[in-house]
Amino acid sequence: MPASTIVVRPARFSDVAAIESFVERSTATSLYGTFDVPRLVERAVVAVVAVHGGTTVGFLAVGSRAPMPDTSGVRGHHDASDKLQWAKQAALDVGHVPVSEGGPAGATLWLHGCATSPSLQDPKSVVLQMMNLCFERAPWNPTSVLAATDSLVEKTAVGALMEKKKIMPNGNGDDASSAKRFALYEVTRSQTAPAAVSRRATLEDYDDFLVLAAHVASVAAADTPGGTKIGGFEGFEGVNLSSSTHETTRSPCVVQNAMANMVQESLKAPEGSAAVLVAVFRDTIVALVAVTNASMESFVDDFAGTHDLSVYDEFKKPVEVVVEEVDIEKGNDEHEADDDESDAAAPIATQLAELAVGAEDDEDAEHVSEKKNSASVVTETPGGSDAFRVTAFAVLPGWETRIDSLYDAAFAAFPKNDFCVLSTPCASKEVPFFTRTAVRVPLKPGFGSFAEQTVVMRHRYAVCDGFVVRVGTKEDVRGVTDLLAGTSNREKKARAFHKRVAESETETRERTASTGSAFVACCDGQVVGYLLFDLAVDVDVLRRAFRVDLLTREFSQKNEFCELVAYELNPVFAFRARRVGFVAEALRVSGKHVAVYKHGLEDDFGLNAADPENLDVEESQLNKLPDAVARDFAMATPKTGPNAERVSFALFVLTSRIAANVRTVVDARVVVLGGDDAALAAVEFLATHACVKFENLVLIAPFGGLFPDGVPNHAHHQCHQSLFAKLGLGQHGVVGYHEADLVRLQRRGVGDTPGGSTDRGGGVVFFHESSEFIFDALALCLTPRDETRRAVLGDDVEADERLREVPVERFCDFVANVSNMDQGERNQITENGDGLVLVYGATLVSIGAVLKLMNVGVAPERILRVVPETEETEGEEEIEHKRFQSTAAYAERVVRCTLGDDALTFPGLPAPLRGVQLAGCEGVELKNGQPGVRCYFQEFVMTGDDTTNTDGKEHQPRGVKAVDAFVMLGCDEPDLDPKTFMCLDQAGLVLDGGLVVDGMFRTNDERIYAAGDCAKFSKRIKGGPGSANFTKHSQKRAMRTRDARECGFLLANSLVRQFVTDWDDENDKEQSSSSSFSLTTPAFRNPRVESAAFPGGAFFFRASLATGVAGHKKSHSVTTTFGSQFCALEIDSVTKLITTLSYCGDRVVDSRYYSRIVGLPVSLLGAAEALSDVDDLFNFLSLEKHSALFHADFKSCFFATVAQGFGNFSSEASAQSAVIEFVKARKKDLPGYRTV
Repeated sequence: MPASTIVVRPARFSDVAAIESFVERSTATSLYGTFDVPRLVERAVVAVVAVHGGTTVGFLAVGSRAPMPDTSGVRGHHDASDKLQWAKQAALDVGHVPVSEGGPAGATLWLHGCATSPSLQDPKSVVLQMMNLCFERAPWNPTSVLAATDSLVEKTAVGALMEKKKIMPNGNGDDASSAKRFALYEVTRSQTAPAAVSRRATLEDYDDFLVLAAHVASVAAADTPGGTKIGGFEGFEGVNLSSSTHETTRSPCVVQNAMANMVQESLKAPEGSAAVLVAVFRDTIVALVAVTNASMESFVDDFAGTHDLSVYDEFKKPVEVVVEEVDIEKGNDEHEADDDESDAAAPIATQLAELAVGAEDDEDAEHVSEKKNSASVVTETPGGSDAFRVTAFAVLPGWETRIDSLYDAAFAAFPKNDFCVLSTPCASKEVPFFTRTAVRVPLKPGFGSFAEQTVVMRHRYAVCDGFVVRVGTKEDVRGVTDLLAGTSNREKKARAFHKRVAESETETRERTASTGSAFVACCDGQVVGYLLFDLAVDVDVLRRAFRVDLLTREFSQKNEFCELVAYELNPVFAFRARRVGFVAEALRVSGKHVAVYKHGLEDDFGLNAADPENLDVEESQLNKLPDAVARDFAMATPKTGPNAERVSFALFVLTSRIAANVRTVVDARVVVLGGDDAALAAVEFLATHACVKFENLVLIAPFGGLFPDGVPNHAHHQCHQSLFAKLGLGQHGVVGYHEADLVRLQRRGVGDTPGGSTDRGGGVVFFHESSEFIFDALALCLTPRDETRRAVLGDDVEADERLREVPVERFCDFVANVSNMDQGERNQITENGDGLVLVYGATLVSIGAVLKLMNVGVAPERILRVVPETEETEGEEEIEHKRFQSTAAYAERVVRCTLGDDALTFPGLPAPLRGVQLAGCEGVELKNGQPGVRCYFQEFVMTGDDTTNTDGKEHQPRGVKAVDAFVMLGCDEPDLDPKTFMCLDQAGLVLDGGLVVDGMFRTNDERIYAAGDCAKFSKRIKGGPGSANFTKHSQKRAMRTRDARECGFLLANSLVRQFVTDWDDENDKEQSSSSSFSLTTPAFRNPRVESAAFPGGAFFFRASLATGVAGHKKSHSVTTTFGSQFCALEIDSVTKLITTLSYCGDRVVDSRYYSRIVGLPVSLLGAAEALSDVDDLFNFLSLEKHSALFHADFKSCFFATVAQGFGNFSSEASAQSAVIEFVKARKKDLPGYRTV
């Protein structure tokens, strides 16, 4: 396989199995000692893999310390220790000074392991690529990688890159004639990736621009890094983008002419005002940048209102102060002699006279009187701009990390300016060269919604020698105090640092266990940064609240964790290499491997105010997230469910693997509109993404709340504070709205936009009271709800006062209202009220509504279910062979057959009114004088004529029945709010029973996405795996039959691809990043779970991947009824996947937990034929040997293993092997397997 087709990226834990498949264990152990792949992936400073066509073919890991050599020699550990000590001394002898002896941090790394697949044709070039990535991703910008190993390494691909520096003399147990001589090897950054040389461009470079121009022209101008102006050369002479901005290609000659014109204009410009610089490698121009300091004041004004420029002195030079002695009498004489200048001179003379008079009153009168005829005039002259800006930039792929000399050339061209500034539109792609080596200018609090530009800057002295990290001392307190000048709580923070330093010194003297550490970063002896660690971390609490295991798989010991409680770094030095390197070096010195940071939210989000006298909690409770945490740490995914710990903070984690993973930054404003599971899952995916950092993510949720079980229609419901906190959205990241207040959706380029502008990106969402939100990408996760009230009273029911008072409500709204009433008001409705409470609908919600009404105090005699379906009583065939009108009908039949009729009802509860459909409502006065509602129901009978209905029968009307009630509660099939529907329709979005989307969840507007119950797939696309006849069935295309959280995750996955087209997703190899219509849906693995508790105590749930009702023709089922417990599995006859799990019993079980079996192959349970011999299927599933199948991560790990070609699920042996491997990797989570 050619090296050009191989992709190199940071290693993931999921790569471990693939790596170990080609590692030759004896050779690896001989060369690198303990070659523990999982440990290296998690603990190495950088671990990378090479991937070809989805198959891992190479692995390389480097660390900060020399690894222990092979201990299998003649003298075992003694021999290995001698070699290790020699290697450290040899490294010192050849000029690599360790940090402990004053050497630069991170300058030298050590090779910990390397392996390549035998299938590689050119392993040396692959190892070269991996070594280059190690140099790029390691903190502190290392210059060398050393290897202390046997000379056999010279026969390997990595050894061919390295130079032998020193050989260990005999006496170490080796034979003098042996070829296995222990030696020190070195490879430098300049050897693996030579840097380009930068200079000013000349007109003679015209022909050499062609290669770079061809690369720029191959991408649409709007898709270039930096946008059309910076990367697309818009506005430069010779480039007309009016017709080519959104085209796929442009002529290279056009871009080449633009580059030449830029050079010509810079040569004509005044000296020191403009320059065009090029980076050259072997006569090839690999990068170009145009810079100027002209019009800097207006340039800075464009973003000064939204960005905090105070820490950079507004990019201005210091004010020049000139003190001048002026003779007062001479000034007056000149004033009298020249009347023409009297207007100008009089104010000066007056000012000087006043100064003189004021001085006579000074305490030192005699000294002042001697100088009463003269005075000092202070003149302040603005210093002017201290910055220059980038106007155009282009670089060939692969050279982003090898053109740092462009900075040196740029600052040399502007010797009087200390800042280099780049401003790009928020919606444009990031410029990796600048985002890696420059510092992002922070936004002012609350201005993220208004910022149109992303601004980064680089200071002249950002990279300088003498930058060190060390343990803080008391002598550093003054330096830390000066560093904190201008920040809030400056003195308090300084006292916290002093306290931590004093405690550390006391613990050192008394030799007690340290509870905290303080570190400082210094440059030329001046403190430029500090951080505080709390070494006592309650890891158990974190693990109960967050999926910490996903980020720290190989760190099981609590003493490996520490908490970052304070962090500050001078903005001049806060670019990535030093920003994350500061924390990484502090971790190394403190002997820790994992740093966590708890980010609390504002008090109005439920976080208690920090004790003002407590010096140690202040930093962790600050609302402003430290830049290093926001950009370099990974956010932990919050746990959900009843067993999750409730905490009021978001958790961020840093390990060596995370530090080496540079996240792509997306500044575009991404708005998620909705509040159900799909919306929450989408935001969770985007906020915790390991490879992409979304700077401007907003969740516009109904009333500012998240409601996984449905959105109530009353604003008094409080938001789920802990969920918001865990997602780290903050006060400005969550916006509340009322669904009915959605006024208009304005798409980009469609109509006018009064009151807003769509120039920035995708469009604007308008709400009631003139509030609006501009978006670059919009994800619609709207929640359809019961619309019975509008169906019978009209869409304008709220505008008609008479109709508005008719008591027809949604069930969830009624229960929420009653639950939030005080006891007296509740009694008026539940105990003292009169009239029936009607529950209308043929859904599981309507079944569960009866018990919920009884729980809030409604007497069972008053509750009447009205079901627009006939009772399932015909035929005595088995349940698995019968088709049902709805899931609710199926549930009732299962409960009746398993537990009897008593389980369906409750003493005093009226029998349901069945076979009627709601025809109309009107207000009525009840017998007790209370207002009520009269409901008219159309009765119908079923005929045997095979027509349109799923059960082969049609409805025939028979008569009308009127029922008076206190209130009617709708629990019918949900639908979109009519006003919301109208808003979407007027925006030009295609609706067909839901928002129509393609396989990547895009509507007919590529910037607007939709998922969840409000969306359905287009008829034009094919289904994913297991979706036969997808396009023929509207129900299969509707997402309301799918798991809402999975829909949200998949939508977010597609949304990431809009901004990061080259992102490698290990869990999704099928989706295309093309902007064209996607014809295939992603694979849906998780079932839709529905459950209900019956009045008589029965509990039912059904988890289904199948979109039809029970008894699907292309499946066979396994059903058992054992005592009071019913369980049924449906298995697809083609794919052999479990498609449905149904349960009924007299006890409540965790339906989400057991639903995880759905979507897995039946072979994981053993031979399919053996299942028919099981007496109690549910207890069989609950056996300890099957617990791995219900682990939250098993399904994704299983299918990832299958996708990588390491097994299949058609064979029972292969499937069981996958279970065994998973148990080995997750043995801490599955302790029960020790007894299996």
